[in-house]
Amino acid sequence: MPARVKYHISPRIGVSFPLTDRSFFFVNYGLYVQYPLFDYLYSGLNNVSISDGVTALRGNPDLLAERTQAWEISVRYDFGWDVVGSVAYYNKDTRDQIDTKTFVPTNSRIAGDYGFAEYVNNPYAFANGFELVIGRAKGKWLRGSLSYAHTQARGLSDYQDQGLNYAQWGFPLVNSPFNLSWDQRHTLKADLGFDLPLAATADVVWQYHSGRPFTFFPSADGFTADNPKRRFLPNNERMPSNNLVNIKVSRRFRLRKRYTLDLFVDSRNIFDARNVLWVDASGRTGGELADPSAYGTPRRTVVGFRTEL
Repeated sequence: MPARVKYHISPRIGVSFPLTDRSFFFVNYGLYVQYPLFDYLYSGLNNVSISDGVTALRGNPDLLAERTQAWEISVRYDFGWDVVGSVAYYNKDTRDQIDTKTFVPTNSRIAGDYGFAEYVNNPYAFANGFELVIGRAKGKWLRGSLSYAHTQARGLSDYQDQGLNYAQWGFPLVNSPFNLSWDQRHTLKADLGFDLPLAATADVVWQYHSGRPFTFFPSADGFTADNPKRRFLPNNERMPSNNLVNIKVSRRFRLRKRYTLDLFVDSRNIFDARNVLWVDASGRTGGELADPSAYGTPRRTVVGFRTEL
């Protein structure tokens, strides 16, 4: 069957107006589309490869593009002394996301007795949140920004091959929204610059975010739960929070009229925090072998200079 002709209209509109002589109100709305990769459209279409067991996943030339409806409202206020604050709320609703679905063929000459999986448009996702920001773009002694964001991201599919993987592992398909892997609820960030004595400067970046979700499903063989009463639910637990502080101190010297020399000390993760990047289904950081890459980069300090000619 030939693929259908598809077209999209993606209107976008933004409106802003002053509330007072120091404050502005903003509204943005848009419809966005993301076209499928060619792999999702055309890979594995050879029926012989499927029947021979070379591949069990085939593309779908009739896939629809993912559609996202997004809107945002925000208010910005000028406090004076080059200090500006803003608060924003956003909402995103995505349809026709790509996942895989397993089919049992009616024509066994195509795929034998085992069926095949095909990319389909099924899942949907939604995200919303708000952000508070206060910043000073320029000024003596102190400049930079402080921000806090609260977000939520839920949906029916975490990645394109989820349906196939769950079918192979023997897990039930998810029929209700769950927390997606990038559902990071709380994020705080400080990006500050300080003027120090002797014409030196210091840049401090602090980032904190609450733990991202992971699927807690302890199992000896990877398929059967240690607790038979435990129901499989993706991303049902969260990893520990992350905390990172970077500091860079520098001093610029001018050599003659056209040359400069910058001396600096750059320290990353100055408090040597053991930030967890991933855990296994049993909740063990780094898995059974305690893989050290499951932690973020430890403290690292670089001392150096840079010159411009």
